[in-house]
Amino acid sequence: MKFDYRTKYFFPMHVVTLGHALIFMGAVFLAMVHWIPGAVFISTGLFIVSINHGLSIDTSRKVYHDYVFVLGYKTGKKLPYEEIQYLFVTGGKKTTTMQLRGVSQNIVQQEFNGYIKFSEDEKIHIVSSRKKQKIMTFLERMAVDLSLEIKDLAQ
Repeated sequence: MKFDYRTKYFFPMHVVTLGHALIFMGAVFLAMVHWIPGAVFISTGLFIVSINHGLSIDTSRKVYHDYVFVLGYKTGKKLPYEEIQYLFVTGGKKTTTMQLRGVSQNIVQQEFNGYIKFSEDEKIHIVSSRKKQKIMTFLERMAVDLSLEIKDLAQ
């Protein structure tokens, strides 16, 4: 059986929001101004919004595909696996430094990451978020599909 998961956007969320705005602006330009800038805005917005990371797992052939999805085309290699051991969540702190004319400020945020473990040497990062519940909801759906347990290493 084959399972396909879109795990995260390729671009940061503010760029994806810009993509949605470009699509909206393109629709307005198509309706009111001229079709050429409208078509350019819409195609650029669709390009930005459509690119995302994904993971496809074929349990019957024991192959997984960690890919980037671009306008309907999946790029990335399909690799075999022997077994899927479990899904797990880790937690950590993410530090961001903001600088403005001699003033520097460090912002520390809690960040959670979800992984799938195939073997001792092979694990794949699936999703990350500042909200642990968001990670757990996504991993629970995968756990049900793949009949796996979730280990919480973020405690």
